[in-house]
Amino acid sequence: MATEKPMRMCRRCRGRLHREHRRWWQKLVHRSIYVCDDCGAQDPHPHKYVRYFSIHPQCPRCCSDDLKVHGKLDRVDTLQSGFFRRIQSWVRAPLYYCDRCRLQFYDLRPLPRSGAVAESP
Repeated sequence: MATEKPMRMCRRCRGRLHREHRRWWQKLVHRSIYVCDDCGAQDPHPHKYVRYFSIHPQCPRCCSDDLKVHGKLDRVDTLQSGFFRRIQSWVRAPLYYCDRCRLQFYDLRPLPRSGAVAESP
């Protein structure tokens, strides 16, 4: 008994998405591109290595942009380890925390202004 895959839906009009053929230069950046049948909107899915070239940090595990800055390390939640993360901790990079997957990591890139939370007086 085969199970059906869930149908992908457009974020704009809730129409059905179909996978589109990528050009050679799109294959370098995107692992797949979906296009809406109704409105023609594209929904690209980039490769994981593309997030390292962005100007704002993203969660290394779930690729979420919804991050918080923590003042000190929490010993209960997981810390992303690695050579570059260790170097960033040595140069006093901010400690970011992802609520979605409960991961902590160091990153030198600043949060976007719209995602910054104003401190209460």
